[in-house]
Amino acid sequence: MKKIVPILLCCLLTNSVFARIIDAGVFYSEKKHIYYTLNHSDYLRDWAISPETNPDVLYLYCDKQITVTFIFKSKEVDFKVAEHDTLNFKIILNQKDTANTQIIGVKEIPNSIKQEEKLYHLSRLWSEAKYNFVNIDQISFDWDSLYQTTIPKVLQSKNDYEYYRILKKFYASLKDGHTEVSMPSSLRVYCDYIPLSIDVFNHQLFITSINKNSKLDTTFLGAQIISIDQIPTLQYIKENVIPYISASTEQSRWMQVPTVLGYGLRTKTFNAVVLKPNGEKTAILIPRNGEAERTNSVNRYLVPPKDRSWDLVTIEWLEDSILHLSINGFYPEEMVIQQLKKQEPLILKAKKLIIDLRGNGGGSTEVAWVLQSYLTKGNFLINYAWQTRINDGVRRANGNWIEEYQDYYLDKAYKTESGDTIPISDTIIRWTMPCVILIGEYTFSAAEDFLVNLYEVPQRPLFIGSESGGSTGSPLMIENLPLDSWARVCTRRILYPYSLKPFVNKGVTPDILVPMSFEDYCTGKDLVLQKAIEVLSN
Repeated sequence: MKKIVPILLCCLLTNSVFARIIDAGVFYSEKKHIYYTLNHSDYLRDWAISPETNPDVLYLYCDKQITVTFIFKSKEVDFKVAEHDTLNFKIILNQKDTANTQIIGVKEIPNSIKQEEKLYHLSRLWSEAKYNFVNIDQISFDWDSLYQTTIPKVLQSKNDYEYYRILKKFYASLKDGHTEVSMPSSLRVYCDYIPLSIDVFNHQLFITSINKNSKLDTTFLGAQIISIDQIPTLQYIKENVIPYISASTEQSRWMQVPTVLGYGLRTKTFNAVVLKPNGEKTAILIPRNGEAERTNSVNRYLVPPKDRSWDLVTIEWLEDSILHLSINGFYPEEMVIQQLKKQEPLILKAKKLIIDLRGNGGGSTEVAWVLQSYLTKGNFLINYAWQTRINDGVRRANGNWIEEYQDYYLDKAYKTESGDTIPISDTIIRWTMPCVILIGEYTFSAAEDFLVNLYEVPQRPLFIGSESGGSTGSPLMIENLPLDSWARVCTRRILYPYSLKPFVNKGVTPDILVPMSFEDYCTGKDLVLQKAIEVLSN
């Protein structure tokens, strides 16, 4: 393919830094998704071009000069980009829509958010939670006091990244999985992850995979991390990781620890001491360059040497005509329902069925209803009941002297709605074979709606595994935060549909709990699946 190098350059001197503004010309594409590579890597990265955004900016981290190669239908185009460079060019989509695009090379984290903006948006977050966060009655501290102590912290934040870290910690203090602040995409360019995987067993951290292209010593596989930055691991996690995690339960919090721990600023290396399987203690210093060094082929050394499929819907035949049906998400809604329908002939042939939701992070409650319909007798199913806050100005005004309205004055007024009756389509063919359902800490949100709806139904399938993630609800989106970011606040508290017992601060508890140790994990055996087979066989 022919390569074109832009030749039109204009140089500016800004703050004693040599910056280039480059007019890179006009290019044509039939698709909004433009693929590019960095430094001639074989890994294709995706940039979704938006003609509506002017300019549409792609930020690239440049600790040194890098080569970015855009791949169009008929040619590849190389650009050399360094910190402070701005490449201006146009992409004509389908011969009609013009996207004014830019590539900007960055390295130093900006401090672009004005003081008044910092205070205003902190106040927005405080206000939305004060009047709409459904679990405000569950917190053990004074929300207004935390807001007051956070004001000087945001005003003293040194850059945009630090400001958002403070906001994330502010909302994470509410301890809800659907109440969080998102880091702006423009700041994620300054971050990367370590090129290995960590898993948690009984609040202990173990290295369970290593990216082959990282060239890290494979003897670290299976090692326990015993300190981080010269602080004992458990203490470090409690002080520096968990306060930034939005989660409703202990199991959900610890499930997120490895990701949050491994992800951070590119300039901050992962400094730890590990205990190898052979008993040797050794220090490791790992750069956060997993994405920067990513290749097209996924090659990892694993403990155990087997990787799990995360396709939306998968099936596997086990012994005695038992079908293992894994549903790893309830979104995109139509795609999941179509895939279930496609597998229906095989599902109906099964003598026994295992529905595996251990990797299901949720999505659409509509999918939960479809799955529930397959397992429900009769012509309808009952959806969860729920509670939400009531903000009534008049009753609040009278609440400081009329006892009947005191909850309004104290911001503790709620209303309760009964569960809806959902008709089951006549086209649904019921799954009547013996069935069990596998759940765990990754089972979350709409997948938990399904479990809550089913939990109190007589003669339901047994739940096997560990407690689910413990967070579902209807989050209120807070948009237009600085740097085009967003946050959300949970506004609905789910109740079990028959007992009206609240589903909060605790996941769905399995009927049969199957704990997993690191030693069990290393064997490669799936103890939860084995227990399911045993239960169905007996």
